Amino acid sequence: MQVHLKLFSLAMGIFCSLSASLHARQPSSCVLLYFTSAHCQACSEMSIAVRKASDQSWLVREVDADRERALTSRWKIAALPTIVVLESGVEVDRITGKVDSSALLSRLEGKPVSNPAHKFEDVTKPTTAPVADPMEVSVRIRIEDGNSVSFGTGTVVDQHGSEALVLTCGHLFRELTPASRVTIDLSTATGIQTFPATVIDYQCQGTDIGLVSFPVSLPIAVAKLLPKGQALQPNEPVCSVGCDHGANPSRRDSYITKLNRYLGPANVEVAKAPVQGRSGGGLFNSRGELIGVCYAADPSLDEGLYSGPEVVYTQLQRLGLGRLYDQSQMAFNEPARTSPSRDQSFPDRSLGENWKSAIDQAAVATRLTNRPREARNDIPQSGTVLTATILDAQGNTKQLRISHPNPELLRMLQNQTDSLQSETAVANR
Repeated sequence: MQVHLKLFSLAMGIFCSLSASLHARQPSSCVLLYFTSAHCQACSEMSIAVRKASDQSWLVREVDADRERALTSRWKIAALPTIVVLESGVEVDRITGKVDSSALLSRLEGKPVSNPAHKFEDVTKPTTAPVADPMEVSVRIRIEDGNSVSFGTGTVVDQHGSEALVLTCGHLFRELTPASRVTIDLSTATGIQTFPATVIDYQCQGTDIGLVSFPVSLPIAVAKLLPKGQALQPNEPVCSVGCDHGANPSRRDSYITKLNRYLGPANVEVAKAPVQGRSGGGLFNSRGELIGVCYAADPSLDEGLYSGPEVVYTQLQRLGLGRLYDQSQMAFNEPARTSPSRDQSFPDRSLGENWKSAIDQAAVATRLTNRPREARNDIPQSGTVLTATILDAQGNTKQLRISHPNPELLRMLQNQTDSLQSETAVANR
């Protein structure tokens, strides 16, 4: 059976967004302090421009001048709206008064862009003893590209048979090529062991999150995620784990300062800013539950920035792993914990420059496997080959050929095709 598609399918949505992110503007070391007020009409009108800057990966912190008077006084804000552009805690530009999107982005264009990770210092405020040890579930990520080596941190969130899954940030892989070598260093009873790793999915525009897998034969410690529906609180004690400049993972105790003060995806601010190497490391509450992932720093306020639980949930759901944080999904997912066959394993970069496209089949097929099957008898069960023609917005086409596709994926595509044909028939009447 052959299914020919000339439309963007649901399965290819992830691939397109990932491809676009490779050409996106990289995260900046600059922080925009956007001073505003609920009573300021010009501020309300300028919010569109500020949100557009946030969408293009500028770190924007919105400061309510009425509520945060100390910070407003510290930066000598005399009029609203005002944007103070900080680089490593030093003011490099100031924009006073309303400007439109093009003017704001033009003003920011010349500012330096680099890895937004800076210094980290110990915090003396301790946390409550956790139920699980975050150190046991944290790993060092090593990325080798020719003569250069970079480091990050990750958290083991699942073990699926002989394959373990690591949650980290996405910007670690923004320069990844098919020739890049990614490895995981895991602390075991016999010392540090190194495993070859595969980047299976990442995003670094807007949402900064990624997933890596590695093969491991013995059971290992796995982090417990904050259950869905539980809220975080300012001043809540937390701890983070990271690999300072590529060192072994280390724990830092701290506390939450603010929630969702930056525009864009859910984010958590924590006292004390991280150094390079801690990017991707986990943030844990006093019970040892994973609540966030380190992706940037705000040196001006000496704070770390972490993706909130909602970002983590969304990324895991992309691969059908909702059971890790939502107990209601356990029934559908539990049978899938058996060791995956070779055809069901996560894709690797040996597929060439389009290696990420294979993510879509894995993600869609996994999600559909965890749903009740639809009653269709017209889908063959063996000997099937799926070919697809992908047409992008520029008119470029790509051909995909998938042997032995998941039957549930075929059902989804057939149902979508039938639905489109029905809609077209109705429209033409």
